[in-house]
Amino acid sequence: MTDELNRPGPSVIDGDGTRAWWALALLTVPCVVVVMDLTVLFLAMPSIVPDIGASASAALWITDVYGFLIAASLLTMGSLADRIGRRRALVIGASAFGVASAIAALAPDATVLILARALQGVAGAAVVPSAMALAFTLFSDEHRRARAMAVLMGSFAAGGALGPVLGGLLLVSFHWSAVFWLNVPLMALVVIAGPRLLPTVPGDPTARTDLVSVGLSITGILALVYGAKHGSLEGVDAIALTGLAVGAAGLTLFVLRQRRIAAPALDLTLFRAGGFGLGLTTNVVTSFVMFGVSMLLALYIQLGLGLTPLLAAVVTLPGMLALVATTTLVPRLVRTVPQHTLVGTGLLLVGAGLLALSAMPGMGGLWGVVVANVVISIGVAPTTVLVTQIVIGAAPAHAAGTASGAAQAANELGGALGIALLGALAAAVYRLGVPPGDGLPDTYAGLIGSPGARPAELLTMAHTAFVDGVSLALLAAAGVIAVMGVVVIVRLR
Repeated sequence: MTDELNRPGPSVIDGDGTRAWWALALLTVPCVVVVMDLTVLFLAMPSIVPDIGASASAALWITDVYGFLIAASLLTMGSLADRIGRRRALVIGASAFGVASAIAALAPDATVLILARALQGVAGAAVVPSAMALAFTLFSDEHRRARAMAVLMGSFAAGGALGPVLGGLLLVSFHWSAVFWLNVPLMALVVIAGPRLLPTVPGDPTARTDLVSVGLSITGILALVYGAKHGSLEGVDAIALTGLAVGAAGLTLFVLRQRRIAAPALDLTLFRAGGFGLGLTTNVVTSFVMFGVSMLLALYIQLGLGLTPLLAAVVTLPGMLALVATTTLVPRLVRTVPQHTLVGTGLLLVGAGLLALSAMPGMGGLWGVVVANVVISIGVAPTTVLVTQIVIGAAPAHAAGTASGAAQAANELGGALGIALLGALAAAVYRLGVPPGDGLPDTYAGLIGSPGARPAELLTMAHTAFVDGVSLALLAAAGVIAVMGVVVIVRLR
């Protein structure tokens, strides 16, 4: 392994040749895998839980700990990649991810599976910023670099789309462990081919890692994400408020410490660079809306329209395909349309799609969701491609890993908050529509899953309240994303 990591590689790859494109293709592999593992267990959990005897709490941690640790570790791992070298960080991260996947596949009980998923999250956090920073350095030509980032962002979208569908297909013929075994050969490919194809971007071995900053960032982000997710599932109780408070305190102390130490994990002077701070804000807001909306639409398709999880995943595929296809067109559009105009207009299109969907009676049924989802996906494509590129481009070359880690951490934080807050809004409207004493549970999902016949008028009341809640949350999301679109057009010039 040491020989592979130290293998001399090209310090610069000529974008006019084919080597850079092969290197980019290799970088898409770990990106697809890491994002795919965020969603691949959605359909596998009913098989996993009884097989390993997982409790309800353990099942929640099996699903969530992976995303928690990615969010908590991204900033630290991005900074580490800048110090030890991005290719080295990518290969080490891919190796650890493959090992963790094998442990997960062989897990005899819930505890081992949770620990393996946590290790996957930390390893994934090492892979993503390293891959993004390497892709950014593959091409010196601005247009080819834009195309490369579009391809990489498209791989993230492809991973999100493939997760549920691939999980469902594998479960038809194989044991649930197949969803983890699939990762092993793919990450092995990255470990073997990476030192041969990827450029050598030396790190700064003399720089020190401030362990206090690492602890504060991980504690802050992990507590904040946990509090937000707990609040979305269980309501805003003492646990949720404590998590949010601890997270806010940890991140505040992290920021204060970065101002005082000589070698900060996140150089706050990056925020003085044009586009860096606003780019991160755009990532937070866009992820807030897109993750929250995706969760709400998944609930509506399954609970409101009565489709199975696998069919629900298939229904979302047109939108995902539209996103992947549109990301490939963005580099061409940006040659004639300014970046801020393209991103801002796209966000306004997302807002228009959400507004139309929320205003349609019964949210337009199945076809209303499919069409609106395609429109929303097309609108978000410029942000998916360009904003992270703006953030990384605003940072000095030696801080590209830190910048990409910050961009992805912003995505994870925004997504967690979107699921929590938009989900809480929809749940609150549902509860208002089904007053206590009517014999209906606090959530529409509880009604669907509970036995016993109920009068038709009560079922109609619950369904109406559920759809009204989702519609109002979509309307709120439309307003948030539209405001962000206007701010981008005005400020991100």
